[in-house]
Amino acid sequence: MKLRMVLLSLLWMTSCMDMDDPDWWTNRPDAVAVEGSGHTRRLTGQNCTVSQANPPADSLRLHFIDVAQGDAIWVQTPTGENILIDAGDGTYGRTNGGAYVVSYLSERGFQGAFDALFITHPHSDHYGGVDTVVASYPVNAVVDPGLDATTQSYGELITDLRSRVPSDRFYRPAVGPNGLVARLGDRLPADIFGNSVEAWMLNSSSSNRFGNVNNVSIVLKLRFAGRSVLLTGDIEQDIEQELGNIYGITEPYLDTHILKVSHHGSSTASTSGFLQLMFKNTLPEKPIAIISSGRRPFGDETILPTSETVYRFQQLLGPEYLYSTESGDEGKAEEDAAGDDDIIAVIMPTGAFYACYVDP
Repeated sequence: MKLRMVLLSLLWMTSCMDMDDPDWWTNRPDAVAVEGSGHTRRLTGQNCTVSQANPPADSLRLHFIDVAQGDAIWVQTPTGENILIDAGDGTYGRTNGGAYVVSYLSERGFQGAFDALFITHPHSDHYGGVDTVVASYPVNAVVDPGLDATTQSYGELITDLRSRVPSDRFYRPAVGPNGLVARLGDRLPADIFGNSVEAWMLNSSSSNRFGNVNNVSIVLKLRFAGRSVLLTGDIEQDIEQELGNIYGITEPYLDTHILKVSHHGSSTASTSGFLQLMFKNTLPEKPIAIISSGRRPFGDETILPTSETVYRFQQLLGPEYLYSTESGDEGKAEEDAAGDDDIIAVIMPTGAFYACYVDP
């Protein structure tokens, strides 16, 4: 009977991931749908106050650093751990995200070492700035999906990082021989995010089984004070489908209060079924979505984030709960678009949470 119920649940979840937008989404009375050009606009109320920009040390703090195109997230835990997740671009003549990360850290007085560096996947807008960061700040551990390097620059970076980090703290691939285990501890230290933050790795792959490097991305879920953070790397709809089928019905679930939107707001991610699972139970608590993107064309999509994705989050959460590092960058050259839209997201020990733009 139990097996039958699990199978029925899996079948239901698979269909859920493909369904049209449900009534609870499109007919929310407090939803504010704002048509736009596809680029986010900062609202006055989204700017940090002095106290918001300087949260207490016993809070969980996530800094989404504006590195132009790319991701760079600095996590500060209530117990003093510092983790860096990606560091923007810097290869092939792109804007050096690492320089903006170093500048941001320096301005905030960070002088220590990173307890861990996560490289979510081997695309240059996630790893290209790492060499600049590690030249200024030591790292005590490196976590990487383990996909064979497809570019010379990534191979050189991995070689350099191996020389900096003890072999028993170089977690490549991130997943151990027993396969993907959600709660950290199978291969990664269970306390890599400290003892007060629960942490899971929901996705990571050393094989490009979907023929799309984005889908090997490390996906992390963090939980503190009863609130959850989901950091999705660049996963696309294939992995969203898988995560929905697994964690839509099992611990740690996909309930999310603070979301790092996948793949810079591309239309190849943030499917309606996935958003349903993340936000259905947290909408009354006003969840927050954060896009890390620049002013760079990608393939058929002129600029990320796409208007489709921006509108979807505006409709679902309301414009005041959507943030983006490319806010207000329209008309700026790529090198001028970085460093002016840094975002901090905070979970307080009480469970209260917020996000705001650090820069005026």
